[in-house]
Amino acid sequence: MKRFLICLLLGSSALAAPGPEFEARYREGIQAANDWRYARARHLADELLRENRDNYAANYLLGRVYLQGDGSAPRAAYCFGRAHELIEKAYAHPEELGAGKPGELFYVLLQDEASALSQVGRYTEALGLIDKLDAHFQPPRQATKGFWLLKMGRADEARALMLKLLKDPAYAHARNEILNNLGAIESETDHLEQSYGYFKQLADSESSNPTAEPVAWHNAALLARLCGRFEESEKLALEATRHFDQWSYSNPYVILAELYVQGNRLPEALDACKTMQAWRLSQNASISQHARAECSLTAALVLMHAGYDREALPMLEELVDHPDRDAASSSKATVLEAQNWFLYECCLQLARERTREQLSCATWSESPALWWRDLQLGRAAARARSRLVTLVSSDSDGGVDAFLQPYGPRALGHPELGSQAWRCFGTGAVVESARRLLGQALRPGRAPYLQASLGEALLRWGNLAAARSCLTLALGGSTPALPEREVALRNRCQALLASIELASGEQTEAVARLQRLLESDSAQIRACGLALPTDIVAESGSGASEAAAALARSPRLQRATGGFRLQLRGDLQVSGELLGPDGTRLGQFSGEKAGTSSEAARSFCDVFHQNAFAPVLDLNQSDMRSIDGSNEVARSTAFQPRP
Repeated sequence: MKRFLICLLLGSSALAAPGPEFEARYREGIQAANDWRYARARHLADELLRENRDNYAANYLLGRVYLQGDGSAPRAAYCFGRAHELIEKAYAHPEELGAGKPGELFYVLLQDEASALSQVGRYTEALGLIDKLDAHFQPPRQATKGFWLLKMGRADEARALMLKLLKDPAYAHARNEILNNLGAIESETDHLEQSYGYFKQLADSESSNPTAEPVAWHNAALLARLCGRFEESEKLALEATRHFDQWSYSNPYVILAELYVQGNRLPEALDACKTMQAWRLSQNASISQHARAECSLTAALVLMHAGYDREALPMLEELVDHPDRDAASSSKATVLEAQNWFLYECCLQLARERTREQLSCATWSESPALWWRDLQLGRAAARARSRLVTLVSSDSDGGVDAFLQPYGPRALGHPELGSQAWRCFGTGAVVESARRLLGQALRPGRAPYLQASLGEALLRWGNLAAARSCLTLALGGSTPALPEREVALRNRCQALLASIELASGEQTEAVARLQRLLESDSAQIRACGLALPTDIVAESGSGASEAAAALARSPRLQRATGGFRLQLRGDLQVSGELLGPDGTRLGQFSGEKAGTSSEAARSFCDVFHQNAFAPVLDLNQSDMRSIDGSNEVARSTAFQPRP
């Protein structure tokens, strides 16, 4: 009998033993994770799991490390799911055990598991966890469902739920989240003004909150831009930069960089790119991983406009081959992928133009490799166009019509490049779509963007008169015209008009227009595939004569009198200057000193093509590492996490 009693007492003691979440190493691991010391937290979690792989607390700790330390949502979801299974197996009602018991761990586990599942697109399971949280814990969490329902394509259901919760006093604590979700819902259903209203209301309500997250101003800035309120967008984005939070998905420098690009403010755009990457690298790893694709796309866009398309091309190749998750964006995954492929195709076209420039002054031994590169770039561009057409045509919410819009849930969102859509969808398809849209009741301000796309398609179709009419309307031949802040798109329209004038024999008018472009946005010459009518003169030296002969074959120059004048001189080092018809000096160029006149000529041609048709922005290797996000110095210096 005594032996039985002792065994019973021992068994009771074991049943009453505290759970693994009270173990000292687990508590140390959680504190390490809270202090962002994820290496230590991982070590402790691994140590506990080696002793007992069914330790639910250790499984949860490892999930925290994966989610917040590594940014690996799939691994985190597995660990959280394992911990969830084990804790429910150990306790029939874990949520009822109270504070300081498994109930406390169960509460944070459900939240983190729902977050991880949503990041890998398992929204139905995440919604179920929200219901489980609400069944046992306070405050209620139904507001979280709005964004996930939208991602599942259930926008009407999401809107109805958010409007209901907005009126419910029990959800006063979630008002900001509800407003944010309503803004996202209206944005994705193309109700941009309503969306801006919700986001602006949220930003205004946070104006006196010094600890507010940047999302309030970031989203308002984004929608202000989509609504054509560019000055307001810049103001809101700059305000968002004052509210860094490592746990927020918002990065206002993305918006600023894109605003500066469309305004042709390229030095500011490059600076914004550097700070954008510093902001991302200072964020929590799980947030930073999600932001990588968006920041890479923005950096590539800026580099393309700044004349560094060769550096942008590898970034875009990586994006189209390895797209990131899109859990933080309300946009459809196919829309984001289509944007990647379109920018990639545009960059490939710029690379082909550069390759053909190199071919014009290459030696016989260099030419085969350049011909092969041009062929490979052409194949890659065809592949990009094919993939883009598949993505856009499969979109039941708008297809080509939606893609041609300047801004909106299915639009490209980069109207300074959008007029090149004819190359992907065909001139006939773009002409038909643009004319159909122009015949409908459009949102105010959209007509001139469509005129620009229609004008370029008609030009490529060979209808010069109709193309001239459309491009003139886009620039201000009627009301409304393209906004003055759309500098890059307006410049492209000017370049296309110059192309029409050259084809129509109106050289004087074309040269005057081209001279203005060379002084303000010379990159448009290459981007539009134009050739300057130029008198190429070798004043002295065999190197200058060889350079003149090579440049006569350049796709950027067309021998003509009465236009521009390129004066060359030198033998073993060629220099020259480009003059306008009125004698205005538009550029001075100097090649490297070489051992032979042929080498000197090729050096000058390279320098001329690089500098005459791109902004004069000299980026060193350190600048490039900062722009593409590979320089992590800013992680610990630029933006500090809040205590």
